[in-house]
Amino acid sequence: MFSGNEPKVLGERIENFLKNRYPAKTAQYVAADIGYSPARVAKWLEGASAPNGYAILRMLGVYGPNFIAALMGDAAPGWLDDAQRAERLKDIEARRARIDAELQALKRACARQ
Repeated sequence: MFSGNEPKVLGERIENFLKNRYPAKTAQYVAADIGYSPARVAKWLEGASAPNGYAILRMLGVYGPNFIAALMGDAAPGWLDDAQRAERLKDIEARRARIDAELQALKRACARQ
């Protein structure tokens, strides 16, 4: 059942997700991610306006299942857990690849000395 408060709740969830992702310079980072102006994103974060459907679709594309889960809250479907785990695994593997590359570069530098 709908309470009529859904737009406000949705706006707060979007704001919380974005501020958790980027605690500092939130508007600037989000704007860079989704191709909107920092001023426009700042208005969303202040609650002065709300992102339109296209902006939400852009955020869905950029932030993936974690964004969907944040928007849906407790109403998130079970399949979303699997999607979030897959996203987390992808992130960890990418971070591991960066660490492995840095480790190899350091080993090469030490071997030259």
